Formats: sequence, structure tokens, C-alpha cells
Amino acid sequence: DLHLSIRRQRQMCIRDRYETMRDMIQRLRPEALDMFGLKVAVEQCILAFHLDEQHIELDLNIDDSVNGMEEIYTIASYRIVQELVNNAVKHAKRITKLKVHLAVYEQHMVIRVKDNGIGFDQQKNKWGFGLSGVDERARSLGGTLDIGTSVNKGVKVSVRIPLVAS
Repeated sequence: DLHLSIRRQRQMCIRDRYETMRDMIQRLRPEALDMFGLKVAVEQCILAFHLDEQHIELDLNIDDSVNGMEEIYTIASYRIVQELVNNAVKHAKRITKLKVHLAVYEQHMVIRVKDNGIGFDQQKNKWGFGLSGVDERARSLGGTLDIGTSVNKGVKVSVRIPLVAS
């Protein structure tokens, strides 16, 4: 009947909204962080870039020590790596190698991402939203962002965030 049809449409609509909300929450906070820790979550994140299909050789080094951090540092580290890898893939023309390193060292979360792309002139090029966001996220936790680059020399980004005991 008409009432049954309306009820089914409502249920489908509710189910669609539920799936949309679940997808949005997943993008805000990846399930892998909770289920497996930062190391596996970052590995999964980087796999999603399909670097092999883009002929980019990946050198990934994630120390097990990153899994013991507080949630605020875990989420920030994940997002920073995600943005830095995205930037490298998106902007580092002629990139063939990408190094990603994460470790806890001397009470700091240390993130290093290096590519062999074309680099850029820091005097001429302003940071875009990506690097500005990484800088803001690091500074909000008392950390620093350091970028080493020049034309045709690739880009090396280092982020250090102090891990404050709670």
C-alpha cells in the first residue's frame, strides 16, 4: 500500500543518512587508529595514495613507539602525515621517491617526509593551505615545522611535537 511504500522510503532515507554520517565520522577519525594504532593507520593511509601505480618508490619507516601516544598526538600525527604525503604527491612534479619516517625521540613525536620532486623556491612561493595547516596543527601542540627545499632539489619536511605527560 501507500503507507508501506512511504515507510520503506523513510527507512531507505534513514539508512542513507546513517551511511553518510558514518563515512563523515570515518574521515574525521579513521577507525584504524582505534583498532590498530597509529602505525597501521598511517600505513593504510599511505596505501590509499596508490604510490606504486604512480611509479613512486616508498621508503616507509614507522617506529612501534608511536603507538603509545595520547589520542591528541595520535590524531594530529595522522593528519600531518596524511597532508604531507598528499602535498608531495600533488605538488612534487617528477617525484619518483618518497620517504616517510615517524618515531618518538627524546619525548617528541618526530615526523619526516622527503621527496625527490622539483622542490620550490621558498622566497617566491607562499605556503598553501596544506603546509599552513600542518604548521598550525604542530604549533597548536607546541611543535615546530621545518621545510628544506630549493628548486630541483625536492622537499624535506620535519615536524617535531613535544609529548607532554598528562
